[in-house]
Amino acid sequence: MTGGERRPLTRTPPPPIVASLRPTPERIEEPDVKKYLVLYHMPMSFMEMAKNADPAEMRAGMEAWMAWFGRCGDQLVDMGTPLAGGRRLTAAGNSPSTRNVVCYSIVQAENMEAAEALLADHPHLAWSPDCEIEVHEMTGGSG
Repeated sequence: MTGGERRPLTRTPPPPIVASLRPTPERIEEPDVKKYLVLYHMPMSFMEMAKNADPAEMRAGMEAWMAWFGRCGDQLVDMGTPLAGGRRLTAAGNSPSTRNVVCYSIVQAENMEAAEALLADHPHLAWSPDCEIEVHEMTGGSG
């Protein structure tokens, strides 16, 4: 099957909750602090350019990210990881994602405005005018 073809989804029930994923006392946060999922978007054309970037330029870019991580302190819950090969799933099948999500992080803040302020000077936004950051409050109670 090629990347653009759709294939039907197989519906299976979700697996039972694994005990190790349940909140433990050390993972329970203050009730007035919320978690936010941060999604980093980047045009694929820029991703292709970045693959051929000068190593010193890449190092400088990573140093900027590491400095931002350091400024976040305890507000950075998960640095995240690069993402690739996203797929869009629907009841009719699946296809490649066109949303260009290239990384994620999880931060914590008192409210959305505080989360946005934390991300205001993120180095991802300086890489290209087309780079974007999307923030979502994590409203689930599963830790």
